[in-house]
Amino acid sequence: MRRLILAIAVLCALGVGQTLPDSLWLRGNRAIGNDDYHLAINNYEQILRQGFEHQDLYYNLGNAYYRSGKIGLAIWAYEKGLQSNPRHADLKFNRDVVRAEIKDRIEVPRGFFMLEYYLTFRDQFTLRQMLFFGSLLLLLAGGCYALRRFDFWPRISGPISIGLTIAALLIHLVYLDKYWEISGQQTGIIINSVTEVYSTPSGLGKILFKVHEGLQVEIVRDHDDWYEIILLDGKKGWLYAGNLRLL
Repeated sequence: MRRLILAIAVLCALGVGQTLPDSLWLRGNRAIGNDDYHLAINNYEQILRQGFEHQDLYYNLGNAYYRSGKIGLAIWAYEKGLQSNPRHADLKFNRDVVRAEIKDRIEVPRGFFMLEYYLTFRDQFTLRQMLFFGSLLLLLAGGCYALRRFDFWPRISGPISIGLTIAALLIHLVYLDKYWEISGQQTGIIINSVTEVYSTPSGLGKILFKVHEGLQVEIVRDHDDWYEIILLDGKKGWLYAGNLRLL
C-alpha cells in the first residue's frame, strides 16, 4: 500500500478538494462488510479513476464484482491485480475459481514440458522485478570481480563472478522475452453475458460466432468503436468495444 499512501500524502499537500482514496477505500471495505457490493464497486472504481492502483484494491474490486454476479468484470479485476503481483495467491485462487464458470473455456494443447516450466517461471515476476534482480546480480558480479582484482578469495571470486554474470544475462533475456510479448499484445475481457462477433466492424455484417462473459481475447486491431479479436482456437472477428474491458 506504500504507493497508495504516498500518493494520498501528495494530494493532501496540494490541497486537492476531491474525495481522497483512503476515504473511498474505507467506504468500499465497509460496504463489502455490509453486503452492499454495488456501493463498494462505486468507491473502488472512483479510486481507479483518480489514477491509483494496487493489488489489494483489485482483489476487493474483483470480489465485489463476483458477489454482484458480474464474473467478466471480476476476472478483469483479478487479472489487473496479477499484473501488479503475479504471485498473489488469493488473486490467483479467486481468478481460477471464477474462470471455472466461463462458458467459453478453450482448452490449450499442452506444449513441451520444459517450455511450460519456463513460461511458469517467467510469469511469476513483473518486468520491474526481473530488471531489479538482473541488475542486482550484475552488481554482485562486479563486486566479486573487484575482490579478485585485489586478491581477495581469488579461487572462488572469479567463478562466482562468472556465474552471477551468466545468471544476470539469462534474467535479462527473460525480461526481453516478456517485454516483447506484453508490448506486442493487447488483450481484454468480455464483460457482457453474450456478445456477437461480426465479419465486419459495423454490426451489419454476418454474425460469425458468439462469446460469453469472462472470456479473455486478444485484440488484433481497432476501427472506430470496434475491435477485431482472435481467440485461442483461431476464430477471428469484430465486436463492439463496449462489450469488453481492456487489460
